[in-house]
Amino acid sequence: MPSSRSSATRVRASAVVLAAAVAIAGCGGKINSSKAEREFNAELKTQGLPLRVDCPSKVASDKEFNCDVKSTKKDESAVVAFELTGGDDKALNVADKPAFEKALLASGT
Repeated sequence: MPSSRSSATRVRASAVVLAAAVAIAGCGGKINSSKAEREFNAELKTQGLPLRVDCPSKVASDKEFNCDVKSTKKDESAVVAFELTGGDDKALNVADKPAFEKALLASGT
């Protein structure tokens, strides 16, 4: 059985690889996700869901990226994969639905 230390090392190594891949993609392919994030959070609030997402401000338009999903009721948070879809008016969509559902359940819903 692998140790938690080796698991943590793999996670850090994966994060470094992901950061390098994003850096290689260059700034030309990055877009501002702030508007899509605000709209997604507004929709969560409208639906009465006790969650808020916090995403990187600049993301690659054709790649999945991780956002923090935080409970507005409890001290709970999770990292969930999202993606931006749509034409010029990008929308934030959950790429990892099971992780999002787990975060929703942990939030006290």
